[in-house]
Amino acid sequence: MGVGKVEIGVPGNGVVSAALVEFTDVEVGSVNFEGESTATETIATEADDNYLIVDGTVTPAIVKIRLLGVALSDYPMLMGGLFALDKYSAPIKKKSQFLSLVITTLENNGKKKVITIPYAHTVAKIQGNITKNALPAVDLTFTANTPVTEEGIQAAPYEIADVEV
Repeated sequence: MGVGKVEIGVPGNGVVSAALVEFTDVEVGSVNFEGESTATETIATEADDNYLIVDGTVTPAIVKIRLLGVALSDYPMLMGGLFALDKYSAPIKKKSQFLSLVITTLENNGKKKVITIPYAHTVAKIQGNITKNALPAVDLTFTANTPVTEEGIQAAPYEIADVEV
């Protein structure tokens, strides 16, 4: 399968961004999706060999991606800061970014999988070695949050769909 494209944009009103920026230069093997998980606690009962298992904290779904060849003009959306006169200026004080993420796989048996996170806390940084044949990439970590509209309507933190090609 593999990743065909990654699309990122500023979220709408509880929904995916209407204006997504497409990134196709994704480092091979760099996309990692880890779904949410619930920590559990096992409690021994007093006069019995049985145990109770109760749910604890939930760890949200996280997607990690490494993008190559990102245009400097896209840096402010991903990391904050400014782009002007063909130059990116990093923010003096980095703030949390919230972005929409859509990952579309390559075709497999006439279908593509589409993973959508409408509202994700995003941490982005430039990372990597500068060598004769390589430049740093942009490392991104998206943590799925529950999108909420201005009217207070909640939606799923992420969706995965099979799309016919």
